[in-house]
Amino acid sequence: MAIAKEREALVRSVARFLAGLKPKRAVIGFYCFERYGSRVIDRVHELKRIVVGLTCPFCRRRFKRSSGFVYHIVKMHRFDVEEFIGVRS
Repeated sequence: MAIAKEREALVRSVARFLAGLKPKRAVIGFYCFERYGSRVIDRVHELKRIVVGLTCPFCRRRFKRSSGFVYHIVKMHRFDVEEFIGVRS
């Protein structure tokens, strides 16, 4: 159960970064995925280069609002994000 929550937080953090939003907890000042080391950070930045505006990098769906983009990534492409950044086992 704890692992699932941690992975959901990781995917939400990646989605917020892709949407250009600040970290969820701005007081801490870093995204959740930054705790996983340089390999994961490099993969997330590689994914960010694929994203144009608010277009989903996996299905090419376009969004008007960043909140809809983040929700879509978390709910529809959670496993795709985990696999792309290399945390899915």
